[in-house]
Amino acid sequence: MDKAARVAEAARDAVAGTFESFAPGIADVPPAELLGEGADALSGAEAPAVLVHAVPADGLTGPVAIV
Repeated sequence: MDKAARVAEAARDAVAGTFESFAPGIADVPPAELLGEGADALSGAEAPAVLVHAVPADGLTGPVAIV
């Protein structure tokens, strides 16, 4: 598994764990999905949603968006 996939999975697990601590069993956090360059990160996103944008770190390139 490459670095981007590991970061995506760790972010997904952190979000799921946080939601679970506030409302056990109520949150549905889907598996992490890495999109290709130019893909619409918000396509298919449902509201309410949380959007996080971060600068790349630890060898990753390009912006990071977590929806």
